[in-house]
Amino acid sequence: MPVHHLMIGTWTPPGAIFTVAFDDEKLTLTLVKRTEIPEDQPISWMAFDHAKKNIYGAGMKKWGSYAVKNPSEIVHEASHPLGVDPQANSKETNTRAIFLLSAKKPPYAVYCNPFYKHAGHGNIFTVSATGALETNLQNYEYQPNSGIHGMVFDPTETYLYSADLTANKLWCHRKDPADPDSGKVVLVGSVDAPDARDHPRWVAMHPTGNYLYALMEKGNRICEYVIDPETHMPVYTHRSFPLIPPGIPDRWTMYRADVCALTFSGKYMFASSRANSFDLTGYIAAFKLADNGSIERQICLNPTPTSGGHSNAVAPCDWSDEWVAITDDQEGWIEVYRWQDEFLARVARLRIPEPGFGMNAICPVLQAPSLPTMGSKQIFSQCSIAFVSSPELTSKQIAELAAIVKRNGGEVCEPRFNGSIPVERVTHIISNTIDFPQYTEAQAMMIPVLAHSWIQLSLTKGRLAQIRPFSPDPRMIFSSVVITCAGLPVTDRESIIGATAALGGMDSPDVTRLTTHICALSADHPTCVEAKARGYRAKIVLPHWFDDCFKLGKRIDEGPYLLPDAEILRANPEDSVELPSSQHMEGASSAQPGHIPQSTRNSARGPLSVFKNKTVMLADDLALTSRLRGIIEEVITASSGEVTANVEDCNMFICQYRDGEDYVRAAKLCKDVGNLAWLYHLITTDQWSSPLRRLLHYPIPKNGIPGFEGFKITLSNYGGEARTYLENLIKASGATYTKTMKAENTHLITARDNSEKCEAAADWGINMVNHLWIEESYAKCAVQPCSNKKYTHFPSRTNLGEVIGQTFFDEARLREQYYPGEDEDLPPSAKRRRLILEAAQANAYDHGPAEGVVIGREDVKVWREEATRAVVEKPVTPAPKKQYVASGKENDESLLSTGGRSAKSKAAASLRLLASDIEQYQKEKKRHSKDGRGPWGGKRAADQLDMAGDDEKEKVKKKGKKAGKGAEAEEADVEADGGKPSKKRRRIEKPYNITVTITGYARWVDEPKKEDKDRVKLAELGIRILPENSACQYLVAPRILRTLKFLCGLVRGATVISTEFIDHVLTSKEVVDPNDFILVDKEGEKANKMKLSTSVARARSNAGKLLWGVPIYCTPHIRHGVKTYETIAVACHAIWKTYDGKHNTIKKTTREEDGGAAPDPVYLLTSDTPAERELYPKFSKMATEGNMEARIVSPDWLLEVCMKQEVTYDEEKFAVSKK
Repeated sequence: MPVHHLMIGTWTPPGAIFTVAFDDEKLTLTLVKRTEIPEDQPISWMAFDHAKKNIYGAGMKKWGSYAVKNPSEIVHEASHPLGVDPQANSKETNTRAIFLLSAKKPPYAVYCNPFYKHAGHGNIFTVSATGALETNLQNYEYQPNSGIHGMVFDPTETYLYSADLTANKLWCHRKDPADPDSGKVVLVGSVDAPDARDHPRWVAMHPTGNYLYALMEKGNRICEYVIDPETHMPVYTHRSFPLIPPGIPDRWTMYRADVCALTFSGKYMFASSRANSFDLTGYIAAFKLADNGSIERQICLNPTPTSGGHSNAVAPCDWSDEWVAITDDQEGWIEVYRWQDEFLARVARLRIPEPGFGMNAICPVLQAPSLPTMGSKQIFSQCSIAFVSSPELTSKQIAELAAIVKRNGGEVCEPRFNGSIPVERVTHIISNTIDFPQYTEAQAMMIPVLAHSWIQLSLTKGRLAQIRPFSPDPRMIFSSVVITCAGLPVTDRESIIGATAALGGMDSPDVTRLTTHICALSADHPTCVEAKARGYRAKIVLPHWFDDCFKLGKRIDEGPYLLPDAEILRANPEDSVELPSSQHMEGASSAQPGHIPQSTRNSARGPLSVFKNKTVMLADDLALTSRLRGIIEEVITASSGEVTANVEDCNMFICQYRDGEDYVRAAKLCKDVGNLAWLYHLITTDQWSSPLRRLLHYPIPKNGIPGFEGFKITLSNYGGEARTYLENLIKASGATYTKTMKAENTHLITARDNSEKCEAAADWGINMVNHLWIEESYAKCAVQPCSNKKYTHFPSRTNLGEVIGQTFFDEARLREQYYPGEDEDLPPSAKRRRLILEAAQANAYDHGPAEGVVIGREDVKVWREEATRAVVEKPVTPAPKKQYVASGKENDESLLSTGGRSAKSKAAASLRLLASDIEQYQKEKKRHSKDGRGPWGGKRAADQLDMAGDDEKEKVKKKGKKAGKGAEAEEADVEADGGKPSKKRRRIEKPYNITVTITGYARWVDEPKKEDKDRVKLAELGIRILPENSACQYLVAPRILRTLKFLCGLVRGATVISTEFIDHVLTSKEVVDPNDFILVDKEGEKANKMKLSTSVARARSNAGKLLWGVPIYCTPHIRHGVKTYETIAVACHAIWKTYDGKHNTIKKTTREEDGGAAPDPVYLLTSDTPAERELYPKFSKMATEGNMEARIVSPDWLLEVCMKQEVTYDEEKFAVSKK
């Protein structure tokens, strides 16, 4: 529902109701109509009836009702006086209609409160059959000096609570037990406000009925009350929360709190305050509410744009938690804010210059035609964004983020058919890791790769956030740091801010909720005191922490530097420091692992996605036993990969040493070259990572690093995996490792400068360095000077083992040392990969802690146009509609400037060398070649870079053919593109090996003998039929089905083809290209609300991990049985469990123990039988106690998620407990 209408009244005459339209996709507010009402009845507070067909208004001296025919047609129907006291209706008194509350349960009475003088009674009105105010049912008594300004019912609408501003009380009434269906009330009692100066103005009730929240107008605070279950009276819990900042002068006279209201889910509450001077601002606060209703914490206290005037009324929408409206009558603004991830961001505003405009806003939730944007600009309107799925960014998160991007004008680039990113189309890549195959290509094209928090901050700011602070590259060591300096000298402050920004951090002049670190010399500084008072979680650190991080180029733990009791100021340097865990060393401590990973021997584990469509070559120097080699090959082939003995054919080359013709050739061809440790790491994690990322994942030098052969090196202060890693690194470098230290040792590598070995090294003149010396020497293929201060820096209370294993290889150094020379004999695919590597290196920082990092630039489009002009001698094609224009200060010269323009010039010059090859690539990329194996892979050329040189390989193999003839044939093929495609099926030459899973094949229904015979025939022709949940190349079906085989095949990204392929093969007894039989089922796509090609592409991008980490439970007696759904969920890598209600399998966890994280969803699949319904309360309780959100859903939710390959959740459609 993109468009929602809001109705707003005025404080002063003439009376009018303003209808505005909010478009939640375009994020615009537009005035629809000003509806005139009786001039003397301006509405200071309005409310809808239960059906949202009538508006009830508090209009000066009258209670009015207005029929809502449509958003543009609002008709005045009735007006009634203020009730029992004749003076209340007199023009000579200031008595005024101020508030009313409409019941949502029969008999739908309306409860009204006059204010100021003569307001000691409340008025209750009945309504007509159409909802209009009809008769004054009752005038119930408060006390003579009362002035009720707000009321709320309990969830049952039995008890009515009133905020008495002038008498400083809270009242409780209940429906008359003698006449409960009439709507009349009787008094239960009243309680005084906690402070004589509080003056309660507003009340709100939690959906459980357990807690009442009272907003104190003069006290400027929210007070929490628990409801006594026996008396139903509110009892003050002595917990209150401020609605204006602390330390403000004249807080009792200069500010007045206004309104408090809960969000749709009841999980959050907003409250506002106003200033009594137009020179000041009002404030809006947000609170997190616990499931039982208690206030869990105050989230924010933000200033509003104006004082608020009489209003500043906050109104959360009543269909979701996402939108909040705020009105003010100082300047006449209606504003809409987005509430997301506990951030409040204004997304739209509209000024209506009408006297008194800006009372409360209400929404009928009526959809309207889309309205023009009136020139408003959406945040992501110039962005084309691609997402990379990983354990750090799950498919569920991607679906949510993609929806946000689309709602804010952005384009989400779906993955290509093979699951890769269409880098030529994107402006931004959202990934929480750099471990994805196209990261280098993104660096070459200077496409920003950003953590998902960039989207969230952009929403908060209302504009595109800077890109530097959001790089997931671990070399940007301060990428998650927002620093506020307090009390530092100007030069120190500027140095710290500048260096932090260069390494991915951000600076905030004033401390805010986003601040992560306050750099100060004392915790008593006013900035630190303010942050603590506001409940901010910023860490207060000494500037020494930043200094030590800068010197090392690594981010060390800030624990020893935290104020007020910093360990580095009180501890003795000789005191021991606990050995850290070596988290970067998993699977990377040895270049020669002793055994294959345990996970490969787990028969329950399915095929791996990391080897899908990859060809691996195991070099002879690995010295594998035949049995071990067979196991590895089986793992690869079972995961839809291939093993080859030809280096030209492989994607991954696995060897032990940087030596030999095959190694040199593979490296020059830009294959992924790694060692056995890297291969095992891929098998263990099933997640792609570059072999250049970890030093012992790359083949070791056969004769060591030049210069290391005479070194004798020992270690100190390292333990566990870190020590093993360094021992192996020393040996791989060609030096001699010694356990003990003697005078003949040349180097001591130590994590601290305090040990017996350190003392002896000083006495014997032995070089004492930290591990960065040997890591960087190994990475740069040359001995680095020990005099570099980075290698001799030892923070006093830090064991440097915590930053071990974070050094990357420099591919340019490897090439210079081990595979130099020209690339003239390389096929175009390898030349293109080499060009990508060189462009990435040219764009990267070439020195400093962030060496090798590329930050995307604002002129991505310009760079691409330069490259295009370099290779195509004709006018450049028109630029795409979406053009990325960065915001922020990305053009500013930084401490680590790289000279981006010269880098782009170098890249463009390199491109000119490949003009003819890339021009051919551009032509072929546009062709529609179903087999995908043209000179550049036909239509999907960019999907399969490694297939790009297949034609060249064939030419090499076919000896005796002239080059000219091959070129002539190629040219003929290009020219044929303009004609009509041939209808002739392309026969595949033997040998072939096609793997398929078949489902819904009508020929075999009730024909088991025919099926057996056909299976034999297909096997003889080289077509292997695999069972469900197997890694097959093709999924064969007559149409889109919801069968187990179809869903499991789709999850694994198999190409979906029609059963006509099987018919053709069995009839003709010859195998043709399966890609000629791609399944087309428009009706099935429409019925399932999906596009098959998009789902297949998403599946390949998800790599079978669509539901990675998502907990899914299932009732034991679900229809169709547990096993069916378990197979589907496990195929998507979900966490699967059966739930019978007998055992709690979710650990009890509070929000605080969970790091303050919002509850994650946990699903229960059920078919909603009476026996299953008995499990719902137990499951919900278990989830709530584990800080999780219970979602009890029908099995259709899982089937739709798998069919669309996108994690979404529609509560109305799938929530069983809501039906």
